[in-house]
Amino acid sequence: MSEISSSIHSGIALLKQGNYPEALELFQDLNHRYPDKPDVLYHFGVLLNSLRDYIGAARALEKLVSIDPGYENAKVALCFSYNNMNKREEATWILEEARGSDLDNVILLQNLGAAYGKRR
Repeated sequence: MSEISSSIHSGIALLKQGNYPEALELFQDLNHRYPDKPDVLYHFGVLLNSLRDYIGAARALEKLVSIDPGYENAKVALCFSYNNMNKREEATWILEEARGSDLDNVILLQNLGAAYGKRR
């Protein structure tokens, strides 16, 4: 297992333990050292969403989607950020785009439904 993968797994374990401060420190360091690695950006964005830093999460996830447009789970996490920032149009658009290539992603479909529901 690579150093990056090992560190990501350690960060996920910290999150499962509820140790958000240490997880944040680890993912900030990973993001600093590997700013263009999709898995680092994804997990950093998800962590920031969990901490309700939706702007920071959106930045990380937008960068990830620009690097790897096929990373569908990043689009789901980005939709979550956008919904919490009241960017309903952007949330819907990003998931509609993702839905075209991942028709069976239940989490994506649930978030898309929520995005449409919040637009009303």
